[in-house]
Amino acid sequence: PVVLQHYLVVKGSGHADHTKVEVSKYVQDNLVGLELKEYLQGLGGRSKKVLVDIARLDSRDLLRITVSTVSTDPLDWPADAVRIEKALRDYGPALITALAVDRRFLEATLTTATFRDKDFNYDATNASGLHAMVLLGIRPDVQEGHMCLVQNWHTGMELVEMSLPYLAAAGCELVFVEKPLTAIPAVLPQITAAFTEAMSDVGGEGALQEQGS
Repeated sequence: PVVLQHYLVVKGSGHADHTKVEVSKYVQDNLVGLELKEYLQGLGGRSKKVLVDIARLDSRDLLRITVSTVSTDPLDWPADAVRIEKALRDYGPALITALAVDRRFLEATLTTATFRDKDFNYDATNASGLHAMVLLGIRPDVQEGHMCLVQNWHTGMELVEMSLPYLAAAGCELVFVEKPLTAIPAVLPQITAAFTEAMSDVGGEGALQEQGS
């Protein structure tokens, strides 16, 4: 959420700098008990709630798209692809939230950083947590219709591509912010750095943080 907020503030203000919400201080000050557990272990889609909080949004400011209608024909833009492409043009990057991750995603390397439903064979029965990332773009693809460019947080896999069928199988939601953002609220802890902090995987083998920031 903090990386998406940063992108949208730069877009809305027209001023590029490295100021972001300080993740560790925000979590320490704002998340307790069950909320903290959800955030750390990816149990409840906490990333969307964090985005709403740090950007001072409400439900009317969000465009939410659940990927469901897919096509393997690159010349046939299904309803989801049309909506995603238009929303990216209108509002900029989006939060991918509550993406169910299976073990092979965790074990992927640079040579397998393209996730196609056919080749990667997403396994919903072997999901090991939820993950959040940032959607940057979408393009036609001759094999699976459409591929999405995604910013990830794993070392060596900062940018990956995921097909729409893969995203549909993973059951995620795309969250676009329709309200222009021009600044990070002054009451939030802030840090100026080229890179933002990402909390380590916790909770044992296969656990994934869902904050994606």
